[in-house]
This record gives sequence, C-alpha cells and structure tokens, in this order.
Amino acid sequence: MIANGLVRRGDCPKIAWKNGGGTTRTIAVSPPGAGLENFIWRLSIAEITRPGCFSYFAGIERTIAVIEGELGMDIATARTLRLDPASAPFAFNGETNVLAAPINGPVTDLNLMVRRGACTGEMRRVPSGPLFVGGAIAIIVAQEHSELTVNDGAVKMNPGDAYRCRSADFRKATLSHGAFLVELTPT
Repeated sequence: MIANGLVRRGDCPKIAWKNGGGTTRTIAVSPPGAGLENFIWRLSIAEITRPGCFSYFAGIERTIAVIEGELGMDIATARTLRLDPASAPFAFNGETNVLAAPINGPVTDLNLMVRRGACTGEMRRVPSGPLFVGGAIAIIVAQEHSELTVNDGAVKMNPGDAYRCRSADFRKATLSHGAFLVELTPT
C-alpha cells in the first residue's frame, strides 16, 4: 500500500550515483523500502550533471521526462533524442543501451520504472484544470510552483514535489498549473 499525501522533493534523501554523473531522490517505491533489485515500481527524480550511460535494468520498463534543462539521449536503436521541459515523456525498456548528456548545464528529470509482469505504469503531462485519473495509484509531480486541490483541500507544490494517493481519491481534483501524472496498476 502507498502512503497518501504530499512528498516534498527536498525531503527525499539525495543518493549519489556510482559513476559520479548525478544524484537520485526516490519519491515513492513499492513495496515500501524496496531496493533496486526487488521493487515492483519506483518513481524518482534525478539530477544529471555530466554525460554517462543509463543503468541496465533487466525486466524493467522505464519512462523519463525532463523537469529542468535539456537532455540529449543516444539510444542503441540508432535513435537520438533531445528532451526538454516541453517534451513528452519517453518510454523505453531497461535493457536498452542509452547514453545521456546534459546540454548547456545540469538536467533534472523524472524517472518511472515498473517491473514487467508485476505492474503497468504510464507517465503523461496534464494541463491545469480538472484531473482525470485511471489506474489504481496516482502520483502528481509538479513541474512548476502549483496548487493542487483534492476533495476540498488545497496543497501548494514546488517543482519536483509529488502528491500520491489511490486514484479514487482524485475524484474532485484540479491543478493550477500543468504537471506530470503517473498512473500505476499492479497486475
């Protein structure tokens, strides 16, 4: 079960990458306390400071979206991408070789990882206004300073802050500014 409520980006411990190219803050993971080898799903925010390869995750579906900065990605399938805060989230499998490089400064991105066969997950941008949510669990991640109104209560959010709960709790929810919506459904 996921704990409901606001998760402040700054309250999530910052973990340095082994390769020294950045840091990660885990926003939410299932089951609670799971590590990289046994999570069902995981949502995190990373700060990329220099070029490097993405970690290899067998059996994992990944989605990445840029919150701040611009990220160049060279993908083993001979595809090259540039992601920025206006780009749609990009989905790929964890076995794909990806070289990522920040362009003109550090990049902050949102990362969703789900274990194939155990969960499905989708990340998308949502505009300001009413929220329409599916899936069993929903997590809203602010892209900018925003206010989220949920069932007659308002929460002020900073960039990278997250609000998580069961989708049913978002029946009467509105956003003052666009954000990312992550929907998760255990299989």
